[in-house]
Amino acid sequence: MADVANPLPSARASKGDWHALVQFLPLFWPQDRGTRARLIGGGALMALTSGLGVLAPLLFATAVDALAADNVAAAPVALLLGYALVFTLARTFAELRWIIIGPAGPMIRANITQAVYEHVHRLGLAFHLSRKTGQFAEVISRGLNASDHFVFGQLLQVAPLVLDVIVVAAVLLTRLDAVYMVTVLATFVAYAVALIVGAEKHRPLQRRAVELWNDGYGQAIDGLLNQETVKYFGAEQRTVARLDAAFGHYEDVSRVALRVRTITTVIPVLIMGAGFTGLLWHAGRQVSAGELTVGGLVLVNAYLLQVLLPLERMAQMYRDAKQALINVEQLMAIFDEVPDVADAAEALALPAGGGELEFRGVSFAYDPRRPILHDISFRAAAGTTVALVGASGAGKTTVARLLFRFYDPTGGSIRVDGQDARMLAVDSLRGAIGVVPQDTVLFNDTLLQNIVFAAPGATREDVEEVARQARIHDFIAALPDGYDTVVGERGLKLSGGEKQRVAIARALLKRPRIFLFDEATSSLDSTTERVIQENLREVSRGATTVIIAHRLSTIVHADQILVFDQGRVVERGSHASLLADGGRYAALWARQQAEQQEAA
Repeated sequence: MADVANPLPSARASKGDWHALVQFLPLFWPQDRGTRARLIGGGALMALTSGLGVLAPLLFATAVDALAADNVAAAPVALLLGYALVFTLARTFAELRWIIIGPAGPMIRANITQAVYEHVHRLGLAFHLSRKTGQFAEVISRGLNASDHFVFGQLLQVAPLVLDVIVVAAVLLTRLDAVYMVTVLATFVAYAVALIVGAEKHRPLQRRAVELWNDGYGQAIDGLLNQETVKYFGAEQRTVARLDAAFGHYEDVSRVALRVRTITTVIPVLIMGAGFTGLLWHAGRQVSAGELTVGGLVLVNAYLLQVLLPLERMAQMYRDAKQALINVEQLMAIFDEVPDVADAAEALALPAGGGELEFRGVSFAYDPRRPILHDISFRAAAGTTVALVGASGAGKTTVARLLFRFYDPTGGSIRVDGQDARMLAVDSLRGAIGVVPQDTVLFNDTLLQNIVFAAPGATREDVEEVARQARIHDFIAALPDGYDTVVGERGLKLSGGEKQRVAIARALLKRPRIFLFDEATSSLDSTTERVIQENLREVSRGATTVIIAHRLSTIVHADQILVFDQGRVVERGSHASLLADGGRYAALWARQQAEQQEAA
């Protein structure tokens, strides 16, 4: 197959840092009213908390001035009690916002996860054949963690800080001279600019580190998924060494990124220190000159601690936000992938029929530079059997993929019961076809669930019936856990023949109008194969059957046999007529018969 586009492209800096976040917001913003109300209510509570946080120092400063004036009346005591009450309420509301907003986090995460996997399942076979499972899973995991960061990091921490700066600047302007407000705002702006510039220097290195980590993690998962192959070749140490090299590159880039981050952090800290020093110097000079009361100095100091010092926390959050944006960019890159095959605007459900199948001049290429099929035409009447034979790579499996609409033909058309497959709803078309693939992969679930996957509404009796037809029931019944036996990752606890019989049972349970058997009995012994072949012919009676086979003895009963060579049908006919023609099929039949006699 030709190469396909990388399904996990690097973050796209050309579109700007926040482009992915703009794409992300529709997923981030919840659709249900309850969650939206929580976010809005949490925002209102944050505003109230900020207001109380600004009011508390003001009450304390007023009380200090009253006490400094030797005023021992009830007013200063009331102010101090008010200060204590406001401080307590501010801290209480700050914690209560987690009760309001906190449950929104899991809801948002669940919505994003569902949207990601729903989109991924809509993508075509080309995407799934080219992806690296471990790397893909890590990108999704990091993207979901980034969504939590934007909920709990930015919303609950950055927003209150910005609000505090605005309110504090307004209070300073009304209570003190403009120097305080201007200095606070100037320090805030200068700090933010230095922080952004430093983060821009750090961002490319961090992005590269994330990509290297994803690549290394993908290699780690790939090694675990292929543990049998690793052990077959005694390659444990070689696999670990390869992983060590991958993570070594990650460590090198991360070390440089950390150095750059540390250096670019020093300048914002100096800016914050300069603003803090300047304000205290100005306040101290005013107190000495009698232009500012002691309470005013207390107020200035409290606001500085409340606003300027948390800037360090904001710097950390901003850098975390940039990290989260990189992860969001890679997650949103998945949404940039479009399905190879999608329902037409006016797609129809496949109407009732017997499963008549027709290929009309079908051509196809995974890559335009390398055509796979050339002008393939054949018709299988409803209820008949057509077999596809030929050397490996001749195009037989590609025919099966086109029938399932994993891809659309680049030329010609495929018709099912008289309907152009491209005008049919994909789910409707695939629902009418039952397949037994050559390489059977099972879910890491029970045998019962793997079989019933084809027809979720089937009963236990239905499952046992098709299991008997597939000659797998006695084997399952003899297991300690019977149909509740878990088959392991990709079904690796079963032999190839056992997995193939489970796949046959699953296809039979679907009761489709078209059966597709792609080397459906290749992993079985000759005795079991003959029995199952007879059962398959019996259960598929009345349905159209397409058989892809290498052993010609399994398709001698076919109504029509197509011989493929380099993407073309070079011979067609029944078993008897093809033998009489003395062509490729006859030569292949003679060779296989000789091999069987020699083996016997």
